[in-house]
Amino acid sequence: MEWLLAACRTAAVIAVPIGAGALVGVAVSRWRGRRWRGVLAALILGATPVVVATALVLHFPVVGIWDAIVEGALAGAGALLAAHEAFTASADITTAMVSCGVALVVLELACRMFLAAPPAFPTAGGPHFFLADAMRAGTKSFSWDLRSKEIVCAIAYGDQYAGLLDVAAERDIVTPRTFVPRAGVARRVLHVGDSMTFGMGVARTEAFPALLGRLEPETEHVNAAIPGIAPDGYVAVLHRWIAAHPIDLAVMYVFEGNDVAGLDDRYPCCRWRSLFTYGPEGAAMRCPTADLDMRAAGFTWLWYNSPPPYVVRMLIPHSAAAGHVAAAIVNQMPSMPLLLSESEAEQFDHLERLLRTARDDLQARGVAFAVVVLPVREWVEHGAQAHHLAPEIAAVARRVGIAVLDASDVVAGAAARGDHLFLDPPDPHFAPAGHAVLAAWLHEKLAMLR
Repeated sequence: MEWLLAACRTAAVIAVPIGAGALVGVAVSRWRGRRWRGVLAALILGATPVVVATALVLHFPVVGIWDAIVEGALAGAGALLAAHEAFTASADITTAMVSCGVALVVLELACRMFLAAPPAFPTAGGPHFFLADAMRAGTKSFSWDLRSKEIVCAIAYGDQYAGLLDVAAERDIVTPRTFVPRAGVARRVLHVGDSMTFGMGVARTEAFPALLGRLEPETEHVNAAIPGIAPDGYVAVLHRWIAAHPIDLAVMYVFEGNDVAGLDDRYPCCRWRSLFTYGPEGAAMRCPTADLDMRAAGFTWLWYNSPPPYVVRMLIPHSAAAGHVAAAIVNQMPSMPLLLSESEAEQFDHLERLLRTARDDLQARGVAFAVVVLPVREWVEHGAQAHHLAPEIAAVARRVGIAVLDASDVVAGAAARGDHLFLDPPDPHFAPAGHAVLAAWLHEKLAMLR
């Protein structure tokens, strides 16, 4: 019975827009008194529904942009069949439909014969047509770019933020809500950063905060890092952490590779604007309460984050071509560009104001604060050939009176000795040996910050 319902839903998603387009085509032809003719008329009839459907979804994003394009194209096909003189005779319509069917069969056979088996598209409870349902069901198919922002929003605004994805499933991310303090510790150190601190690519037990915990059993080292965010996200979550749990030392890890360039990216919980505004006194959260409005997402965000078309998702279990189309759409999601237009000078200015705000917030609660600068792989391995922002980042932190530890020299020194510090090229993340070097160095340095 379930397969029959699925078949009916798929047929409806295909037939309804074609039928609607045909009705519009009939109405337009009667208004003109004759059918349309020529290539230009065919383009107008076929493309107008796509443009209209896309524009409607941008203002009312109840479905994804890919569904808008597909449904618009089907409506355009219906309009062509009903309004263009090329399809006056029933034989012409039959020929067009048979040709489309044969083309789809040939595509399917080619995919099965010449391409590898496509990866599965993850969904919970089957495909969903509406965008909100599809996104929450397919959380794992989205890149860290979106998932990390959702985690930051969930931490910063708590229950105020309903969310686009089900980030509760991110079991490896420690949040103020899920963290259970260990009893009887002499000191608690909170580590805030991105994937470099989180330990992307290695086991949780091999990331340097966990190694520090083994070196210092009397101290609880909390790895609160979230892959894919920048210092504005660090400050937003840091505020919630120190409000929820007793912390003795907060350590913010600033990665020179993308932390400065990634500042002020747009967050869905603040109407797709940056989290902070900047003034003479520092930085302040732009949105006092969560403000999720899908109408403000914009075409670029929807293009990179909408799931594959519903029809494609329905056909994935039965069609290799559908699987490859879905994989192609999902694979382009991580490449979403940063929607920023700031100069490097502006970004460093904003970094300084963010650090000043974090410093004041922590001082008010009696929490010690340090910044650790992490070097990028290209500089460690190629030295002067790579752009090195670490000294500038460290200078900004010192200027606002924050203790700074620059890991550049210790990492470069270990690399010069032949240690395999990074994962296989071109991955920028630390390998277990890199985390071990950082843990030993931090074990010595952080002991001085009490």
